[in-house]
Amino acid sequence: MAKDKLVRGSGLWSQITTVVVILHLLSPVAGQAQDALSRAQASIARRDFKTALTLLQEAVQQMPTSAEAHHLLGVALKGVRRPDEALSEFQEALRLKPKHAEARFEVGLIQLEKGQRAEAEATFKKGIEQQLKPLGPLYYGMGLVKIDEDSLNAANKWLIRATTEDPRNGTYHKALGDVYAKQLITELAVNEYNQALELNSNDPDVHYSIGKMHFKDRKWPEVLKAWQDAVAADSNFIPVYKDLINLYLIMKPPRYEEAVPLLKRAVEFHPEDTKLPVELARAMAKTHAYRAGALPYLEKAATLVSDDAEVHVLIGDISSENKDYARAVEAYQKATQIDPDFVGALKGLAEAQKASGDTTAAIETMKTIAEKDTSGNGGVEGALGYLLYQQGRYDEAIPNLKEKLQSSPKLAILYRLLGLCYIKKSDYRSVLSDVKPALDSAVATYPDDKAKLSMVYSELGGELFRAKRYGEAIEMFQKRLEQDPENWSVHLNVGYAYFSQKAYSKAVEEFRKVTQLKPDNVNAHFMLGVCYVETKNSAQAKSAFLKVLDLDPKNVDALKQVGLAYLLEAQALQKAEKHKESQGVAAQAVGYLQRAVAQKPNDIQARVLLAQGLVLSKQLEKAKEEFRRILRMDPNNTDAQQGLERLEGGP
Repeated sequence: MAKDKLVRGSGLWSQITTVVVILHLLSPVAGQAQDALSRAQASIARRDFKTALTLLQEAVQQMPTSAEAHHLLGVALKGVRRPDEALSEFQEALRLKPKHAEARFEVGLIQLEKGQRAEAEATFKKGIEQQLKPLGPLYYGMGLVKIDEDSLNAANKWLIRATTEDPRNGTYHKALGDVYAKQLITELAVNEYNQALELNSNDPDVHYSIGKMHFKDRKWPEVLKAWQDAVAADSNFIPVYKDLINLYLIMKPPRYEEAVPLLKRAVEFHPEDTKLPVELARAMAKTHAYRAGALPYLEKAATLVSDDAEVHVLIGDISSENKDYARAVEAYQKATQIDPDFVGALKGLAEAQKASGDTTAAIETMKTIAEKDTSGNGGVEGALGYLLYQQGRYDEAIPNLKEKLQSSPKLAILYRLLGLCYIKKSDYRSVLSDVKPALDSAVATYPDDKAKLSMVYSELGGELFRAKRYGEAIEMFQKRLEQDPENWSVHLNVGYAYFSQKAYSKAVEEFRKVTQLKPDNVNAHFMLGVCYVETKNSAQAKSAFLKVLDLDPKNVDALKQVGLAYLLEAQALQKAEKHKESQGVAAQAVGYLQRAVAQKPNDIQARVLLAQGLVLSKQLEKAKEEFRRILRMDPNNTDAQQGLERLEGGP
């Protein structure tokens, strides 16, 4: 890549002026050669070096003494990656024209690329001593020599001379920026890079260097932007690809989706690198956008690196997703042969065996997993009891879990799984008679693990609640509260359980406790309101729902409840023949119900209440319109039918 960079960096081939060959001007052969030379220059300007090479080889045969023809042939040869032949042509150009500055510069560059630093330095120095014009490239060449020998102060001196000689050459500013970056003089480096970008904002090499500078300072956003800019400037700028790919892959979380297109290009650029197709396949498999097409890439990757267990696991995963369980089993087995302790591969194998109907093999694999995890340190996935639980074989899982508890009494998830097995069997009594006492003992015995262990009370309480075993759920929640009495979420769950039992006074007590511990909890305030509705305490219900709206002004359920509360007040006032007051209260109801409908236009219940509020507030035409709207949405709505009939039947 250094060759590409130096060819691009010289900026000289694009500035070459046409040499007019006077000798044999009237000769047809000379005229043809001159025409070939001109066309070659145009091809070089387009970076079409192959076409230029053909033209220049013909021109050199016809004009063997033309220094410019040899120089241009050298440029073309360099462009097609034939540096030794290019060097010969540049040297021939110098022999024919010793003061050919461009040819001298190119000779020095190739010598430097070939590791001939002393020869390159001598080449550049001789041109400087001869005061060849332009001097800028020769100063630049000396700067590159000094960079190569890590003499940064000397490089700095020569590159400053180059930028002074030709301040409009961005390549010189970029090289000087590189020196400052190596010297950790960030401010000056940034200044030079910016000057280079002012001269050519689409120079990918400058963006790439800016990214490398920021990389040293671990400024990841700046690195990412600079390297993305480099790719945007030139999608064929090879050096940046691997660095940008690696950056995407080490980010947290990895940005596989952005890495995949770059990996595809990198595979084209570096066909010799067998790691790139593997990384491409891996990245495709780990992103939603490319996963569906990843399998052929993974299969190819598996042939390139036979000892990569993860590649085979990914093949197994995608094959399982495609319901190709035979291929999945084969891939997982290969992964476990490569790495017998790869639990993820064993799990995948067990699942694929199970899905293919080979239950016997699946159980054997599960037993292998159980053997792999004897730490009692959180790897409970390896316990056979857990795997049997996963299979729904609860009667077999229970003794295995109990046995595991003998060796790992501090492992909270074992109590949870044991409780879940009983709940799945609808053996709720055993949760309290078997699991709870063992858990109580563990909480008392292992104070350092008490927090994790006591969480099981809440988890099993939640499962019992979902099974509608509210009494048992409350008992488990209360055991959790013994360990953490200020836990508002557990109090909330207890409140829900009491509410489900219609023990409203106890539920109110729990919900109030939540509002004390966490005043901004919308659910607690809302459930307080519901409890007050159930106990016919309309004033406190309305107050609770209004508090909900203070916290969540767009809460549709609370808006409906407040609207309903005002409607009930309006109806009571109407019955008491306080018509003016009734209309005013009904108007308040309408305001809340309109807000509810605005949030949820298809809520029929809210619209029915709104129509009733419009009736009570004597906005009869609007009420009719609302009833009609409801009937368009729900033609069988009896409330709307009856309401509209009453309004259209007379005042």
